[in-house]
Amino acid sequence: MCNTPFRGIQYAGKVYAQNICNAPATDNGNDATAFMIYPDVAYDYLFSDIDIQTTSQSYAYNEGWRRDTIVLNFRRILGTTTNMKSTDYLEVLLPPQMNIDGNNVKYFGSGALASLNARPADTVIENTRTVTFRRLKLPFPTAQYNAATPVKGVGALVECRIPVIYTPEGQTRAANPVDSVRATVWSELHFGNCDPVPTDFGSGKRKVGLFTAIANPHIAWIGDTARFQITSHGFDGQWYKTKTGGTAASSSNPWVNIPLDTSMVGDTVFYFTPSINGNSFGNVRLPYYVRIWLRPWFIRNLPHLVYVCGASDTLRVKAGGMDVRYQWFQDGNPIVGATGTTLVVTSPGLYHVMVRDSVTPPNIIYSDTTDVVFPRVSCHHQRLGRYRGLRQPLSTAGCPSHGPLHALSVVSQRSSHPRCHRLCLSRIGLRFVEFLSGQSDESMRRQRNEQPMLRRLL
Repeated sequence: MCNTPFRGIQYAGKVYAQNICNAPATDNGNDATAFMIYPDVAYDYLFSDIDIQTTSQSYAYNEGWRRDTIVLNFRRILGTTTNMKSTDYLEVLLPPQMNIDGNNVKYFGSGALASLNARPADTVIENTRTVTFRRLKLPFPTAQYNAATPVKGVGALVECRIPVIYTPEGQTRAANPVDSVRATVWSELHFGNCDPVPTDFGSGKRKVGLFTAIANPHIAWIGDTARFQITSHGFDGQWYKTKTGGTAASSSNPWVNIPLDTSMVGDTVFYFTPSINGNSFGNVRLPYYVRIWLRPWFIRNLPHLVYVCGASDTLRVKAGGMDVRYQWFQDGNPIVGATGTTLVVTSPGLYHVMVRDSVTPPNIIYSDTTDVVFPRVSCHHQRLGRYRGLRQPLSTAGCPSHGPLHALSVVSQRSSHPRCHRLCLSRIGLRFVEFLSGQSDESMRRQRNEQPMLRRLL
């Protein structure tokens, strides 16, 4: 008998009983397979059921709504002359992903317990977590109850405020999003010569919903199909574009959306109503964080060929997009420290740029490859007339009839008779055409074989 928690003893066997008229009661003498026998307990004091609320009137949490204050309301309903025990305490059980925000709770009172309002905040006695719940053991204002006159605070409303924070753990709660907050006033009862037994002197329970987004933030792309989704099992809330007011944007999960408005590029917030299987967890719309991005693209790409007429030259590239980063390569190998929009080249090779953004996984694009050539003679380089900005185009005489892409005038310094060379770069290859100084193009033109130092352009 000492091990009973005073919540009933299960009995199996024959039951003999009489009613208040001393006549055999119903089922008198019958076999009982599961009959509960309760002791006749005389309580010195008791509390009402504990009403559990929050200051926001929301009982839902997610990645964007993590903080609130739990408010416990209760009254002492019995014990006008009996002092409470100093060992009495208040226990609060939270979902394991929730915790007290800080380490203090605050009591407020009315009537004979109004002195609680001036009482400093209390420090949590115990805070432990298990697989299924977090247990907070809180001090109870027993001294104020015992000092309250004339009836030990019976009937006075008391409020305990507990700031809490919810910490999401990935998709941990997606399969079982409904949990509860439970509060109990614990005291001790004595049964004969048995040791004191902890007993519930007043309790309450409130269901809460722990909602999980498929991603936080959800990355969406301008012009691409996005699927905004709550992965919580049984979710049947509605989607909104505003925190309050307006009409629902969708009742589907996922909400299929194609962002087109470039003014929304960056971080934005949509909202949803917290409902599981038709059960609402408050009137507050929970936030759903979205980051709308533009995929990177090249504003300025690399040319296909750069003929460097000096010791060095500068390559330039420019990409558009969100938070883009650059990495230059030479002959397929990354160049250490080359992470800007420009690169000073001092040696020949094939150069290109990788551009990526900062999302996970990143969007990656590659520039065109430019062939950087360093000749052994001094030269000057002009684009042909069909390129913008040309004021004095070079002659195209001697180039293939389909037209060159570039032409180079090269002045050799290796003889007493300077020679003017013109390089015609075409879509079918490279031709080197030499002209003697002072002679006509047509009469002195000589074609040489394709130069091995110059690679095919396209």
